[in-house]
Amino acid sequence: MSAPRILTTEETRGWLADSAGLLLDVRLASEFERVHIGGAENNCVFEIAFIERLRERAPDLATPICVYGAGADSHESRFAVEKMLRAGYANICDYRDGLAAWRETEGPLNETLSDTRTLSPDFEGERALDASQSSIEWTGRNLGTRHWGTLGVDKGTIVFQSGLPRSGSLVIDMNSISDQNIEDPNLRKVLDEHLKSDDFFDVERFPQAKIEWSDGESIPGAPVGSANLRIKAFLTMRGVRKSIEFEAAAGRGGDGEWICQAHFDFDRTQWGVIYGSGRFFSNLGMHFVNDLITLQIKLVVQ
Repeated sequence: MSAPRILTTEETRGWLADSAGLLLDVRLASEFERVHIGGAENNCVFEIAFIERLRERAPDLATPICVYGAGADSHESRFAVEKMLRAGYANICDYRDGLAAWRETEGPLNETLSDTRTLSPDFEGERALDASQSSIEWTGRNLGTRHWGTLGVDKGTIVFQSGLPRSGSLVIDMNSISDQNIEDPNLRKVLDEHLKSDDFFDVERFPQAKIEWSDGESIPGAPVGSANLRIKAFLTMRGVRKSIEFEAAAGRGGDGEWICQAHFDFDRTQWGVIYGSGRFFSNLGMHFVNDLITLQIKLVVQ
């Protein structure tokens, strides 16, 4: 594969003036519709059909193509060029500085003056969780295997200040605990009942668990998709309330909803769940269970 030619803004202007090739904007279609360089066509590089659509538009692999994305700090054009080279395209230019640099030099743009995308108002004040869209997954392990399953979100609220989830609460339906990896329904039922028993979560006496926090803070400089929120909270389970701390990735979804994803471990024995723990029993044999439980939590506010 030959390396693509990296173009500056002025060189891109020259390419557009001299070439009969394809100027390809590889950002999201919604971003392209808002604003794009005049004469560009859109083919989103994040979609599986990227190369298939390109072959329909440019079946000749020698077609001159100039690719651009959002800007030098975003890798859409690099990503697209790599795919195109692997697909056999041989006449590619990469306008790596992209739309951001084009704007700075006041290059001609096709732009929608009013953003017609429908966005929810900024989140502020107390908002209820969408329990039907929120979810909890758990994983427990021993030395030889692991089990995983789900827990139901009963209800919850988030209190936003300037779009930041400063505080909140989440009520977990412990009676909903369910294994998802055992195929035999009878064996799966045995494990589910064991988890609900007083060996583990004593669901008859403690049908709910709760996570509460009042100290949510942003993580400065965190890019989209990484942990950008640090939460100090209390987990109440089996009548025991103890502090936990974890990081989460939070932001706006495609339909304007607020979504938070968190993944962390906690030591079950701190809440009195000591069955199978090597810290409390010796000679456990096949009944040994790791102390740490992993939770994967998704919270959604519409």
